Amino acid sequence: MSPLADALLQLLQSVAVVLIAPAVMGWVNICRAWLQNRSAPSLWLPYYTLGKLFHKDAVIANTVSPLFRVTPYVLFGCMWLAAGIVPVLATNLPFAPAADIIALVGLFATARVFSALAAMDTGTSFGGLGARREMMIGFLAEPAMLMTLFTAAFISGSTQLPTIVETLAHREFAIYPSLAFAGVAFLMVLLAENARIPVDNPTTHLELTVADGVRQVIRFPTPQGGANPERLTVTVRAEDGSVRLSQEAGWEGNTGKRSFLAEFEIGRYTFEASSPEGWNASGSFEIGSLTPERATIEAPLHKSR
Repeated sequence: MSPLADALLQLLQSVAVVLIAPAVMGWVNICRAWLQNRSAPSLWLPYYTLGKLFHKDAVIANTVSPLFRVTPYVLFGCMWLAAGIVPVLATNLPFAPAADIIALVGLFATARVFSALAAMDTGTSFGGLGARREMMIGFLAEPAMLMTLFTAAFISGSTQLPTIVETLAHREFAIYPSLAFAGVAFLMVLLAENARIPVDNPTTHLELTVADGVRQVIRFPTPQGGANPERLTVTVRAEDGSVRLSQEAGWEGNTGKRSFLAEFEIGRYTFEASSPEGWNASGSFEIGSLTPERATIEAPLHKSR
């Protein structure tokens, strides 16, 4: 192929991975909904969410340094460059000389370091907790990823990704037990890097499993002409209709009132509360910024007829 054709193919690959990535995320959400036996969101929901976020202003604390502002661009650049150097459409692209497995893992490490620094730059307890956890996962996952890639490099005799692909694709079929074990290890690394079960659960909002969040308190005042319900179940749904949390509301100290406390990320949520005695409540709330402060709302209980 001519140099111009190679350059166009490289550009096509770099643009394609960015455009297809939200669709892959949408497909993962659909599969998760099917496994949980609930209605699946649209495949194009991530595109809609991105379009909505591009029309919003950035939420930046007054105490952060310029490092916090440039970190999103650094993270996007590292991930885009990593997707660009990996041979997806062809092996003779202009970025092929830079497609080294050590450089690839180095790009991931650079993105992780900037993410941790930006989290600590906020000066909040949640930011420091998330930064430490992010570096701990990176300390365990990145060496494992490097060793799995080294397994293929030893067979092909090179650490260049195009050479590894061409060697394994054009040689005679052979069974390599080392590649089988490396594939299992690489799957475990993927679960850790993408925050999936059993390493992490991206749908939880607990303080020890997320890097940042806002504590939302929902108080249920004592209903007029009635006693507080013995049990009150609260279900919180995200904007896409998925259930984010469903648990019983607890007692608020010695006040005799029911209250619900959980942590949520930025977004809009709706909630419904019900009790066996027939008391119900519903409402919505929106988390607009990630601060360690609590957000409190009241939801009056009504007797269903």
